[in-house]
Amino acid sequence: RLEEARIAYGRLSSLDDLMRHPQARFVAVELSDGKVIDCLAPGVVVAGREDRYGPVPALGADDAALRAEFAEG
Repeated sequence: RLEEARIAYGRLSSLDDLMRHPQARFVAVELSDGKVIDCLAPGVVVAGREDRYGPVPALGADDAALRAEFAEG
């Protein structure tokens, strides 16, 4: 019906669709417990720049630094 009415539309992808997309890239990322998992990489690749992905911090590991950075005063 949208085509007949000449209304622009697009298909809504599921998470599974995105994970199976032919241009999807994955990177190995270390978790705070030492486990390594594959994560969906950022969609942008900058020529001549090497992507580096550090370990994922433990939940709450950066709380104090973030609170100090955004504290009033």
